[in-house]
Amino acid sequence: MKRILMSLLSLVLFLSAFLFDSNPSAANSDLTDEELTNLHYQQALEEMNRTGSYPGEIDNDDLNSVPPEAGSFSFKAGDILVTKSTDSSGLLGHTGIVLTNPKNVLHIRGPGAKPAVISINQWLSDYPATKVVRFNSSSRAYDAAKWASSNYVKSNGGRYSNLDYGFTGSIKGFKSTYCSKIVWQAYYYGAQKGYKVILQTPSQTKWIIPGIIAPYHYLNKSYQNYNGFKTVKSIKW
Repeated sequence: MKRILMSLLSLVLFLSAFLFDSNPSAANSDLTDEELTNLHYQQALEEMNRTGSYPGEIDNDDLNSVPPEAGSFSFKAGDILVTKSTDSSGLLGHTGIVLTNPKNVLHIRGPGAKPAVISINQWLSDYPATKVVRFNSSSRAYDAAKWASSNYVKSNGGRYSNLDYGFTGSIKGFKSTYCSKIVWQAYYYGAQKGYKVILQTPSQTKWIIPGIIAPYHYLNKSYQNYNGFKTVKSIKW
């Protein structure tokens, strides 16, 4: 019960950080990018209220897959780890990014936590049901991992290593952070790759930088194909 209350409180705080200026019923092709992004916030909120999850999270065939064990799989710098073994304070699932030393993962656990590095073995112990998502450019994925290490790892003097867990500010900003935002920023700033999602209105479909990025957005096959990512491994899923 305490965990549920914490999740609900975090979600309320998250949603209160944004102003919804657009009316979905009035959406049209003349909307600015800012208005479209605000509309995306509204749609995400409505979907969360209706189903308890964010839109476009996971495909049905993923839910029915029978994943192999980790075995001798080789993790690479920039790999995105997504787990269903826990939730991240209102966001379904949890995610982290493999660092330049591919034995380590950067993540942030939840309210009260700071960005932290744990080993791959520790991750799989804490989050046994994990999928590995990989970018199609290993060099740019490495750049994303390097940026994450340089900016979010305390032992490297990372300027954002003491950020509080939270949803204040934009996805590009550094007022607070959360698990899937760290991953998004690593690719946006480190690899010059802004992971985009679909915004649908009555008159158009458009790929946009999201106002929110949920862990399962990295597993959505349509999003993966558009952004150049692929799920390369499933472990106890």
